Amino acid sequence: MASGWMWRLLCLVSMVCIARVKAAVEADMIKSLPGWEGPLPSRMYSGFIPVANGTRMYHYWLITSENSPERDPLLLWMQGGPGASGMLGLLTEMGPFLTNDLSFEGIPYQGVPKLIPNPWTWTKFASMLFFESPAGVGWSHCVDPHKCPLWNDTITAQDNFDFLVNFFDAYPEFSGNDFHITGESYAGVYVPTLAELILDNPGSIPSLRGVVVGDGCMGTHAQGGCGVDDMYWYSEVLYGHGQFSTPTRLALQSTCFPELLHGNYSDSPTCKGLIDQMETEIGGFYVYNIYDECFGTGDQLTSAAAAAADLTQRIPKPHPLSFARHAMPQRRPPHTQSSPLRGSLDDYECGSTRGMHTWLNREEVKAALHVKGHWHEWDGWTGYVPTCEDVRPIYERLVANGYRVLIFYGDADASVPYNGGEFWTRAMGFEEIEPWRPWTLDGKRQVAGYVVRYANNFDFLTVRGAGHMVPEFKPIPGFFFLYYWLTTNDWPRFDPKAPTPPPIMAEDDMMAAFDTDIDSAVSVLDEMHQRRKDWRMAQKQRQSASQLYVSWQQERRDRVAAERELEKLQKQLETFKAAMLESESESDEQQQADDIFA
Repeated sequence: MASGWMWRLLCLVSMVCIARVKAAVEADMIKSLPGWEGPLPSRMYSGFIPVANGTRMYHYWLITSENSPERDPLLLWMQGGPGASGMLGLLTEMGPFLTNDLSFEGIPYQGVPKLIPNPWTWTKFASMLFFESPAGVGWSHCVDPHKCPLWNDTITAQDNFDFLVNFFDAYPEFSGNDFHITGESYAGVYVPTLAELILDNPGSIPSLRGVVVGDGCMGTHAQGGCGVDDMYWYSEVLYGHGQFSTPTRLALQSTCFPELLHGNYSDSPTCKGLIDQMETEIGGFYVYNIYDECFGTGDQLTSAAAAAADLTQRIPKPHPLSFARHAMPQRRPPHTQSSPLRGSLDDYECGSTRGMHTWLNREEVKAALHVKGHWHEWDGWTGYVPTCEDVRPIYERLVANGYRVLIFYGDADASVPYNGGEFWTRAMGFEEIEPWRPWTLDGKRQVAGYVVRYANNFDFLTVRGAGHMVPEFKPIPGFFFLYYWLTTNDWPRFDPKAPTPPPIMAEDDMMAAFDTDIDSAVSVLDEMHQRRKDWRMAQKQRQSASQLYVSWQQERRDRVAAERELEKLQKQLETFKAAMLESESESDEQQQADDIFA
């Protein structure tokens, strides 16, 4: 009786918990967004996920796939910094809508900036989960601000893991979708340290398939990205792009090579002088994109921007382990169809961060996103201490356990240069199964970058002409490099015999090509899902057959036992019959004797 009541109580508690989770998720649904006209491109949710036993609340924004959210993969996007917000990726890189200078066109003073549709959003082929980490970034916060920790890589990874586990508890419908962790910049530390915790907790996130890191840091003591050899790769990539003279480069190499590799160049007056000479020769540029035209020149500047920026100097290079994005002053008008810059250096509008900050801090926007308070992110956050020394051993563990790894770079990024990435990926020692080759957008001659493929599903890829934030600076190749990796696990090859394409493929042609590709990909996905269904059916049939076999074996054992019991009974019956016959015989003899004496 007591066990029955206990069972009913547990069922009731479970139903209440499920109801609360569903109610919370429904309350997080975004119905409409200020600055966006018409229905939203897909279902969206914004709210908070509790971590650390509810002492910290992490803001998330989930955007379901515009294609097939039931089947498409789920991607977690992690921004860098430390201190940068996932809203940066959503609103300036790969989200379904963007903020930029166009957001302010035709808007009255202090009006809500417009959200600009992004034809190259990743939500065309995947559901995207953006969040703000750690607490203190964006709208994520500690319930008691006085109990917020001094953040480091270990504490942040644990909070990110708790966030993810609790997210899947709130959205169990995504637990069967392939899941990938993606990010850029200091997320080069965030992504693998989170994946390692999943690896250390078997069954916690069973749908994890791989990780994708762009222009990523490698740790405080690692080589190739944000580490001690940062100045070496920085100077080499700038020289490779023709930004300073050969004599200065030769002097640096011959005099300061060890100092550049070990990060102690500032201790040498000679090396410090040569680096100053290099900086003087370079002049002004935007460290996250060497060819960025928003960091413009002369008559393209607005008076406000000219007052805000001294263009005789480049934006200062941040500390090697602090790569939150610098807010760019608005330096030139947005592109028009007649702009000579269209299709040359910049493939994007200026003003992305200005539009983002303005839009996110509108009260009507906060109401739509179910958040309160001022939104902000950090650049060079003093509340964060990097502690991870080297993430390369984590990558070794990931590939050894069957996870896919894609490392990508924009080759015009001077903050975390691609040449350092090529160095450390080669130094991993994996067998090279496909040497450096171009990859294309069209399978013909439109080269989008280069790729090196290694054994164990480990790939290194570059995007030609892209800066640190690849999807922002080169949106079309920034779309297709990931789309191809997820759907075909390969990239279209260069065909030297193909006719030379126009300088830039028209966006309509690219979208038509994408529509064709996505139809093909849907067919592939349908086949994969059918195979998965067939496999599951086979598993069920195997399980059913196994159960039938066990049942048959038991029946056989029961039958043998019954036959033995029957044989025993038959023997007993024969004995009984014999005894009865003997008894009847003795009875007949006694009757005869009685008759004689009578």
